[in-house]
Amino acid sequence: MKNIKKIIISIIFSLMGIWGLNAQHEFSVHGGGGLSTLNYDLSPVGSQSNGLGGRFGAGYHYFFNPNWGLGTGLEFGFYGAKSNLPRMNYTIAAVDIDGIPFLFTPSLEKYDERQRAIMLQIPLMLQYQTCGNGKRQFYAALGAKAGIPLSAKYRSDFTLFNTGYYAFEDYLYDNDVFWGFGRFENQKTDGNLDLKTAFFASAELGVKWKLRGRMSLYTGLYLDYGLNNVAEAGSVASSPHIVEYNAAVTPNRFAVNSVTQSRNGSTQSFSNKITPIAAGVTLRLAFGAGRDMSCPPPTDDETPAVIPPVIVNVADPVAYPDQTEELQLEAEAENLRLLFEELAHREAEEAARREAEDAARRVAEEQARREEAEKRRAAIDFINEPIKDYNISQTDPASRQIRELDERIALLKQYPDMQFYIYGHTCELGSVAVNERVGLLRAEKAKAYMISQGIDESRILGTASKRDTEPLVPNTNEENRRTNRRVQIQVRN
Repeated sequence: MKNIKKIIISIIFSLMGIWGLNAQHEFSVHGGGGLSTLNYDLSPVGSQSNGLGGRFGAGYHYFFNPNWGLGTGLEFGFYGAKSNLPRMNYTIAAVDIDGIPFLFTPSLEKYDERQRAIMLQIPLMLQYQTCGNGKRQFYAALGAKAGIPLSAKYRSDFTLFNTGYYAFEDYLYDNDVFWGFGRFENQKTDGNLDLKTAFFASAELGVKWKLRGRMSLYTGLYLDYGLNNVAEAGSVASSPHIVEYNAAVTPNRFAVNSVTQSRNGSTQSFSNKITPIAAGVTLRLAFGAGRDMSCPPPTDDETPAVIPPVIVNVADPVAYPDQTEELQLEAEAENLRLLFEELAHREAEEAARREAEDAARRVAEEQARREEAEKRRAAIDFINEPIKDYNISQTDPASRQIRELDERIALLKQYPDMQFYIYGHTCELGSVAVNERVGLLRAEKAKAYMISQGIDESRILGTASKRDTEPLVPNTNEENRRTNRRVQIQVRN
């Protein structure tokens, strides 16, 4: 791993020294998914199924010019696979818990195993992209990756039938579970896989979309093809059997190993080669900094001359006496092109006019909404104004109070959704009990009058007496007391 990092850093800094004056830096985060498998071959004894997975990480690209750049970074790759074995058995020599030798014969049925691996991957990719004067660019990248295993595990499900043959007794034990002999249904086991660092040939192809500011979005397809065997290679003799007799711990708890790193019997490994492969769809969100890397526009010498269009009257036999049919067709085509351009121009003007009208309509609607909101707020403020000048024992509204109630009733009819409370107030003269009763009667009389004038009773949320608890002005003279003796309508917002 240290050597890989040194190589990547050396390459990056070497290129920065050569092209540093013209370079742009781009940082990114990316993710992708699709086929992501640990590929191996179990034939003829079993079968392997590819798994799905993905990758995510962060990257850095160093662009030498608008078209070429070098990328690296760190990413996590997720790999999986599944294997299946039909019914199989073999016989090996073993020793039981008493040290007595015997012949151990395990028979596997319904064996399914899943493998999962996570790798820390370090890419080094050379990227080419087309000029970016528009919103879209095409890009292609080619390079290599190193994948360092962080986690590799397997989990198996199976049914097992074990027998043990003791030659000195000439007897086959097949129903002694505590010795590990007999039938064991629906067994599960898991463990770790020993994997080496993987090296990939990698490629990516897709489209780069320009976003706001210095941001870009890459969408594409990727392929990571493993170049080396990541299985810990060893001799067949040193590989464990897929099922081993576990006399040292508990005989009925078996050591069941992964098919990717074990053997069937004594002469054949299930598989001695594992190659990781990944392919799928990728998304990369990039953040660029530095100068604009768009391709430069053509110089004046490279700018093609613009020839003004000329409408040819092909019906003039005097001007064109020898005009051939081919020239007439070309002239007609030119006339049609000019006509289509004129139609497109008119359509663009019409679209702009419609857009301006829509904008003006939206502005008018928003202005109308604001004016209506201000009008409603003013109506609420007026309705909430107190109806004053009640005599000390007056509860029924007099003509002056009725006139003010009518004004509020008119506004409430304009806004039938408004709901409100009615409160009766008194001055400080009189006992608490009397003031409580007078205040409530003032509110109830106002309520009865409003209902008689067409206000729906369901809009009135309640009436209450506030007595002299909420004076508008100090009760220091009769004028102030008449101000405090009032009915007040309170609209619920």
